[in-house]
Amino acid sequence: MKRGVLTITRPEFDVLFSSVNWQKLEGSTVHNKAHSVGPAQEGVLANVSLDLSENELEILLDEVGLPDPEKDTEELKSLRMKISQMLIKFREEL
Repeated sequence: MKRGVLTITRPEFDVLFSSVNWQKLEGSTVHNKAHSVGPAQEGVLANVSLDLSENELEILLDEVGLPDPEKDTEELKSLRMKISQMLIKFREEL
């Protein structure tokens, strides 16, 4: 399984944190990694780096949901693009 570091801005992380159903993912590695940064450090970090596997990226992308031009913020669009690009990079390395 491939792993990599997803680096996102603090506003993108905040959107991720509010978009994901963390109760559903409680106890999972992706839950633990996200909560190690979590909203408690709000304003402390300009960028957030998460070491994620391909599977964890898929989970986050599923949780963020499909694009909705009427509701998506720039941060959400950028977050979705960064996750997708990282998955594409993993798959191109096959």
